Amino acid sequence: MLTDSDSRNISIRAFRIDGRDNVATLLDPAAPGDRLKLLGDTELSAAPASPAGNEPCPEETPAPVLAALEPIPAGHKIALRDIESGEDIIKYGVVIGRAAAPIRRGHLVHIPLIRSLYDERSGHLDPETGKPKDISYE
Repeated sequence: MLTDSDSRNISIRAFRIDGRDNVATLLDPAAPGDRLKLLGDTELSAAPASPAGNEPCPEETPAPVLAALEPIPAGHKIALRDIESGEDIIKYGVVIGRAAAPIRRGHLVHIPLIRSLYDERSGHLDPETGKPKDISYE
C-alpha cells in the first residue's frame, strides 16, 4: 500500500507507444524524484526485441512505475532503462536516433545525448532552442 509520501507525485504520467521503445514521452512535467506512472504499452509480452530481433527480452522491460532523475518537461522523452553510448534510441517501435553518451534510466533523453542517423546537422543544434549553432541569422 502506498503512503501519502509514496504517492505524492504518482499522478505524473509517461506514455510508452510500443513495447520495443526504450524511451517514453512525459505527459506531465517531472521533478527529480517524482515517480511516474507508465501508460500505454507496458505488458511484459511487449518487451523490447532480443538482439536476434524475434524474442522479447523480459529483463529489459521497465517496471510500470519509474522515477525521474532530473527535471523533465512535459512532451519530452525519459529513458525507460539504461541506454549505452552508441545504442539505438527507440520510439514508436522504430529507431529515432543513437545515444551519443550513456543515458541512465529516468534521465531526460534530448538533443545533446542523441545523434540522428538521418540528419548530420542534428549535432549542431542548440539543446534549448533547437536553432543551429553554426549559422548566424544576423
